[in-house]
Amino acid sequence: MTRFKKLFNYFDTPGDVLLFFQIFLFLTVLPLLLKLLTLKKLMEVLSSESNKNNNNTTTEADKILQLTNLILNRNIFVYRNICLKRSLTLYYFLSRMGQKVNIYYGVKKDTELKGEHSVLDGHSWIELNGKIFNEGDKDAPDIYHITYSYPN
Repeated sequence: MTRFKKLFNYFDTPGDVLLFFQIFLFLTVLPLLLKLLTLKKLMEVLSSESNKNNNNTTTEADKILQLTNLILNRNIFVYRNICLKRSLTLYYFLSRMGQKVNIYYGVKKDTELKGEHSVLDGHSWIELNGKIFNEGDKDAPDIYHITYSYPN
């Protein structure tokens, strides 16, 4: 019972419950979209022209982040805590709200992963209104060589 009480603490309004299920559904179909579409086509599909002018950027963005993390941090089935899934989910829902959001994909050489042989390590992150959003390491643009960004 305490597990359900804990879960309900994430929902302040009925709209939050609806948003949770929308994020859950999006994360369910995302692996299929990643297999079927090129990255460029996927970004075009996920981008939406919203005529909303959202003045409540921080509150709603934080709620989207909180609900996305609630699902991905469970690390079960297709709901794995992967930066690509998190970034695409945040990009999709924030852009639908009319936020100015950019998504970045980058790579770096990582010698720690395979000992003496270096391998490429990929990462994705988003910027919300020109600032890195939900990134523990704010130096990601300096650490990773940006290979693709959208919409610019």
